[in-house]
Amino acid sequence: MVVSGRYSDATPLSAAALGAVTEEFLDSSWRRFLTVVDHAPTLIDRCRPASSPWPDDAATLSRLAVAVSEAETLLDDVVQSSPLPSQERRARAWLASRPG
Repeated sequence: MVVSGRYSDATPLSAAALGAVTEEFLDSSWRRFLTVVDHAPTLIDRCRPASSPWPDDAATLSRLAVAVSEAETLLDDVVQSSPLPSQERRARAWLASRPG
């Protein structure tokens, strides 16, 4: 482990290296999440009943709709404007994913 600089699961031994691993994970997650952003608004609208005996479900769908909307705005900014620095994009994506 010492020679390779990694734990047996390939996680870096140094805490400083975890920053790079975290950035790679966020970048990969963002790319995979883009398909969710494409399809989620329609799906959320179809899942939202006019009335529900489960108000917590309606609240969860509302929070999810807000998060997807914020992710759509971020995606528009990334596509339409000058490229965002990856640190800013990650920070905004993290904010969009946090429960409100």
